[in-house]
Amino acid sequence: MEFSVNAWRVGALFCILVISGCGGGGGGSDSDDIASDSPSLNEGVFLDSPVEGLQYLLNDEIRVTDENGTFIYADGASVRFKIGNIELGVTQGNSIITPIDLVPAAEDETDPAVINLLRFLQTLDDDGNPENGITITEVIRNLAQNRSVDFNQSQQQFEASVQSLINELTAATAAGARNLIAAEVAVDHFRGTLADINNGNAPTPTPDGDVLSAEQIVEFFYSRGAGVWRSESRTSYQTRVSTTFPAIGDNPEVEVTSDQGFAAFSRMVLRSSGNLREVDYCSTEGLVRDTTLNTDQPIFEPEVCQSETVEYVRLSDRSFAFRGYCEGELWHESIFEKLSSGPDFDNGSFTLNSAEIPDANAQQNVCGMIVDGSTTTSNVSPDPNPSGLENGVEEFWTIRVVAPYEETRLAMNISLLGQSQQPGVYPIFNAGSGPDTVYSLVSFSSSAFDASLASPAVTGGSVTINSVSDRRVAGSYNLTTSTGNLLTGTFEVDLN
Repeated sequence: MEFSVNAWRVGALFCILVISGCGGGGGGSDSDDIASDSPSLNEGVFLDSPVEGLQYLLNDEIRVTDENGTFIYADGASVRFKIGNIELGVTQGNSIITPIDLVPAAEDETDPAVINLLRFLQTLDDDGNPENGITITEVIRNLAQNRSVDFNQSQQQFEASVQSLINELTAATAAGARNLIAAEVAVDHFRGTLADINNGNAPTPTPDGDVLSAEQIVEFFYSRGAGVWRSESRTSYQTRVSTTFPAIGDNPEVEVTSDQGFAAFSRMVLRSSGNLREVDYCSTEGLVRDTTLNTDQPIFEPEVCQSETVEYVRLSDRSFAFRGYCEGELWHESIFEKLSSGPDFDNGSFTLNSAEIPDANAQQNVCGMIVDGSTTTSNVSPDPNPSGLENGVEEFWTIRVVAPYEETRLAMNISLLGQSQQPGVYPIFNAGSGPDTVYSLVSFSSSAFDASLASPAVTGGSVTINSVSDRRVAGSYNLTTSTGNLLTGTFEVDLN
């Protein structure tokens, strides 16, 4: 499953129709979220102008301020800022931090070390114009590795000690190589920022409930840092469908019309690497580089909705939503919430006993997905018709369990058709299954499958669901394959 807008919203829902093909086959910015038993986190902004690209440490992870200068800090904790290995200073976390706060005992912008910091930051701005914000690029941060700067010097000493470094670093900016900005110019600029702060006009962290752009929601996701997220998505819509069947022999052309409704509720987990901008979609691929999340993709196919709009909303420091509207009507909403800052999934277990797929048992780093829904067909005309389309409701639900296997992952995909989610025994679909039979389809996928270890084709047996709720399902299976082998085991998906 790609982590595109389709996947965020409804891609996971449509995966159940072709479940065997789903899911097989990144310096973030400022904010993060951690487990509920950890200290409360807050957002602050670093201002000369808003400074983008400063590195800081949170929970042993290096983070980067965004275009608004936003950073995250824990209650009562200090924040250390740097560029590469160049230490700028450390101070107590606060909603607004300026270079003055990084210099112990500094009272105002006239302190020599503060002036040196101002000159250094403003000179490294990528476009050379701090009036529109200061951007420290990744290139500059990389070049500043294994470098150091002493800001506690007189202005003259500072100039002499850093000018060659300034020439080297600014040569890699969009504005090109240049000298250190004049002290009076740097101080004058900063005084304008101080005036904005005193007048209440300074930038502040984005408040909860704000509608964000696609680019901002991508940055929001990565800026929360490494960890596991849960997505809960609800989709519901109805559309008019018309299909024309051509004339055949003495049978005239027939136009078959109907109202088609779709409703589904999906729950899944995914994992972000944070500042590495990688995403793990609980697929057999694991972490993959994804810097844009494909937010330009439509939610619905054009034949379903010809005019859609999307809204991205920050809900809290640890959650966000996006909503899909068709012709102004809400058809879809996804809520994403960060569950933990742990490096691995912890969302279930999986066992498999089989000579065909040996050693596929896992109690850790297991993830999964649960989807349930229905399709409704009504107002079919004419009835009967050449397509055999009838009025009625078809219910479905699906379970996906992904577990470590050898050096990669193994995914078990279970589709349960003809009934809403509830405990029971679901036989594998076969040619003798009638139209009203409740049955299951099971497939396995893994990049480990190759010529020497083929993907098993399940032809018989059953799946037993022992317990099920909105966010948890557990059961067992006893399956036979086309080669006559047995596949038995247990599974659990827990998304709480």
